[in-house]
Amino acid sequence: MSAPSAQEIELLAQFRTLTSDLNLSTEQNTDLFLLRWIRARDLNLDAAKEMLAQSLKWREENDIENILSWEPPSEFLDICALEFLGYDNGNAPVIYSPFGRWDLKKVVNKGQKDTFIRYYDQVFEKSFSRMKGKTIPGENWPVSQFVFLVDMKGLSMRTLASMGAVDMCVQTVLRFENNQPETLKALYVINANLVFTSLFAVIKPLLSQRTFGKFHIYGKDESVWRPALLESIPNTILPVHLGGTNANIDKSYADVPEEAKVEEEEEELGFLQVTVPAGGTLNVDFRVDEGNSIISYAFKTEKYDLAFAVNCDGKAYIEKCRVDSHLTVQEGVIQCDTPGDYIFTFDNSYSRLRTKALEYRIQVKTPEGKKQITFK
Repeated sequence: MSAPSAQEIELLAQFRTLTSDLNLSTEQNTDLFLLRWIRARDLNLDAAKEMLAQSLKWREENDIENILSWEPPSEFLDICALEFLGYDNGNAPVIYSPFGRWDLKKVVNKGQKDTFIRYYDQVFEKSFSRMKGKTIPGENWPVSQFVFLVDMKGLSMRTLASMGAVDMCVQTVLRFENNQPETLKALYVINANLVFTSLFAVIKPLLSQRTFGKFHIYGKDESVWRPALLESIPNTILPVHLGGTNANIDKSYADVPEEAKVEEEEEELGFLQVTVPAGGTLNVDFRVDEGNSIISYAFKTEKYDLAFAVNCDGKAYIEKCRVDSHLTVQEGVIQCDTPGDYIFTFDNSYSRLRTKALEYRIQVKTPEGKKQITFK
């Protein structure tokens, strides 16, 4: 996070007075800390105070001050290990997440959903502790942000086809957005596949524009993402399996298989289970590369109806309309006349009070009958 501008310096003095009743600690009353909330609310001091007050309450309720002494269960760490790699060129801590190899469904089935969420709370606090004493090179300003490197290799729908797993990710993102503003310097996603695209469609609406602007998403082409990483991350801290020289990272991360592609496994997969927020929408967008391909889809909701639409490059294949998806599975087939970017919209904007539990499956087949894309 950069040093404050002249305008922000004036606002800091006002904000310190405005928040004097919040009993902030010495560390919380610093310019560095207060500036995070001011920027997160686009210099609106009243909104910034409200956000900060809610976060202070959250910290107390979740005993965040003592979270560094908490020990996650060892069997959980075997499933969801994270690695601190070192520091980027700007002295920001770099955390590596081999997310694609994590068995989130297993975490949910073992009743460790709360452990997963608290684990991430701890990861963020550890990152802050690693910043202490660090300054941005060439600037007389402390380091206050971290870098996340997330490897999606191995991510499959078998892992994510669970309402609990998706909700676990959603809750983690919400807690971060509400309580750790302006602490993310950059988030690099590498080896992103179509499963990630489906998951990100659920998470993206939860992100502020400031946070989303720090996302850098890359596919499986190492010749594209590796140079991008090396612009800010030293080669010496990147793991060997990512093209760096850091041999201290668990070699098993390099052995993660690609997501299963066999027909038999695809047919065994069920619907992807997600939640469409009250007053919100869920967009599932993807590229169809061959004309005359076929999109087949099916979806249902648990208790209430939902509006649905399909568009491609400005053309409406299905006009938005409410359907009784809670009474019967909605199924259909779309003939893709030309290649393009297709958007499936599940719209709940008319329902201000009720979230909708949605299950959906989308599949694309080329003219030769080859299965090109499967969202489940």
